[in-house]
Amino acid sequence: MTMNAPTTTPVPDPMSDPTREFSGNPRRYRQIAIWSTVGLAIWIYGAFAAIQYFGYGQTWPLGWKPLLITTVFAIWYGRYFYRSMMRLDAQYGGGGSWQLTSRMVKLPELRQRKRSTPPA
Repeated sequence: MTMNAPTTTPVPDPMSDPTREFSGNPRRYRQIAIWSTVGLAIWIYGAFAAIQYFGYGQTWPLGWKPLLITTVFAIWYGRYFYRSMMRLDAQYGGGGSWQLTSRMVKLPELRQRKRSTPPA
């Protein structure tokens, strides 16, 4: 009795499939940016406040100024996170639902000036 090695079929990479439908859109990217930013800000602020409060007994991280700074940073980070996702999608994404319209623009041509001879 001989044992044959099992044959496997190669699994195609879904990222290299040119017929794959593009699943991203700006609304989806905005939701990803908002929820990941909110989660990240809560996690970082919560960990910092917990360490300061329970570890060192300091109550200043629970005031309104650290919360305001955290909120401003979260808004700033969320905007740039969303912009970076849109740029990456425009650069590397399939863009099945996006349309790029080409425009032809005729630029003005440089005219040669007639040289006038100076009077002698």
